[in-house]
Amino acid sequence: MNSAPSSESRDIFEFYASCLPGSQQLLAQEMKTLGIKRVRPLQSGVAFFATQQQVYKFLLYSRIAARVTLILARVPAPDADTLYRNVASMNWCDIIAPGTTIAVKAAGTHQQLRNTHFTALKVKDAIVDTLRATRSQDEIRVKRSHEQHVSSAKQQVCASIDVRLRDNRATLSLDVSGGTLGRRFYLGDVEHDKAPLETLVAAALAQCVCNQTHARTFIDPCAYSASFIFEALCACLHMPLHAYRTSWGVRAWALHDSCMWSDLQQHAQCAYAAAVQQFMDDVQAKRVRPWVILCTHTASQQRIIKQLKDAHLGALVACGAVACLMVNPMNIQRSLALLNPQMYADGNYDHDIALASCYALSSLRTQASTIACQQLMLQCMHHVTDSLCVATLDDSFVALCTAQLETARGRHKPLSSWSALQEHAANHSAAEQEHAAPQSATDEEQAAEQALTTAESSAASITAIPLASVSALELSCAHQKVSVSVIEHVCSCLPGALYQVSDTNGGAAHPVYLYEEGSLQFAQRLIKLLRERRKFARTCQVANYRLYDADLPEFSLAIDVYSAAQSSDFQQTPEQLYLHISEYAPARCISPIKAARRFADAVYIASCVCNVPVERIFIKTRIQEKGGAQYSNAGAAHEPCVRYIRENDLIFEVDLASKLDTGIFLDHRITRQLVEKHCTGARFLNLFGYTGSASVYAARGGAHSTTTVDLSQRYLEWADRNMYLNGFEGSQHLFERGDVMRWLTDARRSGKRFDFIFVDPPTFSNSKAMGRRTWDVQRDHVELLIGVSRLLSEHGRALFSCNLRSFKLNEQQLKHYGVDVRCITDETIPLDFARNKKIHHCYWVYRIAQH
Repeated sequence: MNSAPSSESRDIFEFYASCLPGSQQLLAQEMKTLGIKRVRPLQSGVAFFATQQQVYKFLLYSRIAARVTLILARVPAPDADTLYRNVASMNWCDIIAPGTTIAVKAAGTHQQLRNTHFTALKVKDAIVDTLRATRSQDEIRVKRSHEQHVSSAKQQVCASIDVRLRDNRATLSLDVSGGTLGRRFYLGDVEHDKAPLETLVAAALAQCVCNQTHARTFIDPCAYSASFIFEALCACLHMPLHAYRTSWGVRAWALHDSCMWSDLQQHAQCAYAAAVQQFMDDVQAKRVRPWVILCTHTASQQRIIKQLKDAHLGALVACGAVACLMVNPMNIQRSLALLNPQMYADGNYDHDIALASCYALSSLRTQASTIACQQLMLQCMHHVTDSLCVATLDDSFVALCTAQLETARGRHKPLSSWSALQEHAANHSAAEQEHAAPQSATDEEQAAEQALTTAESSAASITAIPLASVSALELSCAHQKVSVSVIEHVCSCLPGALYQVSDTNGGAAHPVYLYEEGSLQFAQRLIKLLRERRKFARTCQVANYRLYDADLPEFSLAIDVYSAAQSSDFQQTPEQLYLHISEYAPARCISPIKAARRFADAVYIASCVCNVPVERIFIKTRIQEKGGAQYSNAGAAHEPCVRYIRENDLIFEVDLASKLDTGIFLDHRITRQLVEKHCTGARFLNLFGYTGSASVYAARGGAHSTTTVDLSQRYLEWADRNMYLNGFEGSQHLFERGDVMRWLTDARRSGKRFDFIFVDPPTFSNSKAMGRRTWDVQRDHVELLIGVSRLLSEHGRALFSCNLRSFKLNEQQLKHYGVDVRCITDETIPLDFARNKKIHHCYWVYRIAQH
């Protein structure tokens, strides 16, 4: 047992500091810097021996540690009774301070102790029974399992006892940190649950930067919070990170020296203030450039400024030592003027600039915002001419920036691991770098005629080696692997080049950093299409349309423009433009890196050309599947983004984020008008009803009744909402859930008949609700249309469509069963989908006897 150290070593205690898995070496290095010598890195933390004064200082200064516990004892625990006796034999009066609340948590099981709650209860009983023998009842308070954590505002102290079972032994420890140290004092009470984890990752990122380079100027180009800048300040200026933290578990320790703790905490606060003042003096004396935080949202800027003030760093913002700026990604050069060496002619800047970003852990991150942040990083790297160290959590960004190493010197070496990347970079010295000549800009007359011109290019050739070294640290954060990557640039050579994209609204051109020179052709095509589509939209009074549909083989994606509002009351919430971008999986012969570069270029070009900010861009990935399915739902697992659109004076609800499709098929715009035209007084049936848009058109067209059938209850409820939004309610509008093929059989037996049936089945379905059956439109369309024809009234008709591009109608077999069809595909394809005549197939369906 370690509960009562011997007199010879009473001032030496054993502790354990947990951390994010992967940062153990950083934590061990931090301990040694603070004077703790006996350290031993373990699987998810570091064990160490320290005096009381050393552990107090470690608690105040540590940036990497997540939690610190005092090891109390290691006792045999083969069963519950033995565990109780061994815990009760410990002198808890010398461990837990009087008047503290006791909480016990257990982890680990074995054959005799299989329930962690029972184990914790047994240990708690042993502790309380021991204390009752020597203390009054008022001095003992047990925290119940349903109670929340003790609020620091109440100044109550909680003794948190950890019990960890391994094999037949139990390790007991006391939490002296008072909960996670990732909960920084500047976060406040409104931050999301992942904030403590993000701060620990930001701390590791900042420490890697400090270890890698001597940079004393930092830029965070796409900040969501102040985490990185604050952690970098503490790392670079050696500031005691927790000097102003108020909640500490060390107060629950019976041997706690309050006088020593108070003195050390006061000294830490003085050191904190002195470091801040020294940094301010260095900036004002022009020895150090200001640190820059770039925000793309006003809410982020306000949040960061508040966090800096809560961290007692408001003076840095007031004097400009830390600049928190709103930035337009199109014009980042102006925001980086603070880093221009010419501003300080007498300054001596022999240090590097560190460019870092933690945006990959942001709870608001989407693929579109990630691409925009990568654009900010690239433009920062372009405009900063000093020696630059880039640190990021975004693996895709690092891969895109370093992909030219694959083809350097014509050696196609796969870079599947960071060790391979480091080895490859080390084999080529900076002296062997080759730079391409900058591209010349076109003259003003040509620029006025062309939609897109090359204005500037400082990119290195594809064979350049722009890296001196690459280091990476693999962290495990909330069951997610996170790579902290640090890249040190020899010079400012980057993949790709900076170009100017003309503004389609007549404003100033937008600087865009493109990975691929071929992306210029995509930009030119998109600008031309946008002009044509805008004219088409005004003429035909269309608000939602397809802008681009894989017009260029190298850019295999579809871009849809939605004019949507956040509420169905369009007067209260005016419409805004949204982009819905669907990426088709590239051919196998195309390198994944090359495809990713092209797609990143395309997304950001679309944002600039259409003047749509990235928060209103939604990206999906369509992957060709085996076994009959046309596309999988990859890339569409985000939270819903429900908006409302108008089509022909009707209102529809769309979800731009959570599913692959949005809730309305834009290519069926004309098809829906056909439904409305032929439904006057008709009994209307909508099979595979989806979100009921055809039923809405039928109702407005004067249908006597509508019946919408779909297998998904979610879509039936959505269809009901669409009907309600347009004022169609009542018992004449039915919504029935069921397998369409079985529903057709039941409807025919019950004698139901309809005057107009709309049938728009999916290409493939293997829904669990269908049982063992699957649906394949090519295989099953004959059976489907035969069943549909049997429900038609004497002069009824059906409208059948499908979106399988390789679909072939079996007319001969249908005629054999008395079904006549007439193809009207060309008549139903809108102008914005005219490039692809196979976007869907459409047919009138009749019974031959009534035709």
